[in-house]
Amino acid sequence: MLKPLPLLRGEITYPTAKAEEVNILYRLRYPAEKAKFFNHIDNKRNWITTVVAHHLKLKSPALCQVADAENWYHGKEQPGQRVLIRFPLPYRVGEAFHPGNGDEKIRCEAGTYAHLQENCPEIPIPRLYGFATSDGETFTRLQNLPFLARCFQYLRRQLLSWLGRPLPTRYVRHDVGSQISAEEGSNIFVDKNWNITSLVDLEWASTRPVEMLRTPTWLTNKACDEIAEEGQEEYDKVREEFMDNFTAEEEQAQSCASFNDDGKLRLSAVMKQNWDKGIFWYTLALASPTGGRLHQDLPEENVR
Repeated sequence: MLKPLPLLRGEITYPTAKAEEVNILYRLRYPAEKAKFFNHIDNKRNWITTVVAHHLKLKSPALCQVADAENWYHGKEQPGQRVLIRFPLPYRVGEAFHPGNGDEKIRCEAGTYAHLQENCPEIPIPRLYGFATSDGETFTRLQNLPFLARCFQYLRRQLLSWLGRPLPTRYVRHDVGSQISAEEGSNIFVDKNWNITSLVDLEWASTRPVEMLRTPTWLTNKACDEIAEEGQEEYDKVREEFMDNFTAEEEQAQSCASFNDDGKLRLSAVMKQNWDKGIFWYTLALASPTGGRLHQDLPEENVR
């Protein structure tokens, strides 16, 4: 009998690997790649403390302490009350296959944070102090700039505001020491009353046409192909409960008409329409690498 092989979390047997739709052979490399990358980061402790001290406006890097490597968080795990310096895991984002993926991940997440902070301050997200890419570009908050540079940026923003022009983000390019180059439903936090307290891992946020909006697939804790093949009835029951609550919240925030003030359909109406017409499955197939054949397997009555 073949021995189980180690993954980043747990082990996997051949029968299980054979049934998976993802590239298990590639994921078997993760443990060794993780050890290599963590060792690379561990050798940059002085750089890390310098960067963190800058963004937190501390007097000395000595006031920062980098946790031991065995206490580092990776993947989807998140800590409690700590300040994080985050790095894209090169073996998880395909950096070796397509150099630049790590930088793109950082830009997407930083851009999402900056947009939400500027335009949707009511959404609870972690505070972003700064970010950098592997080509040496480093960005920090306006508050961290020297006095004259800070005054210039504030005057620039005020002038653009007077002219009715779009305002840049509150993160500007700034050099902070050397740069580390990479050699290689759990993102939503709620309180005891189910109020959202924070959103994390925003690097996967995307801008899409409203017609692609759909209910979350994690409602029944099943993969999209499992929902399509044998879990539609169970999912639909939970989906209806979700939509009832979602619609009630939307009605509380808006008027009772079917349209918003600008004449656009409500989000709840769009989501209901997408489910009723089967658009849900097409958008799900487009968004899921392992669900690309969903539209072929669905009964004809589900696609109208």
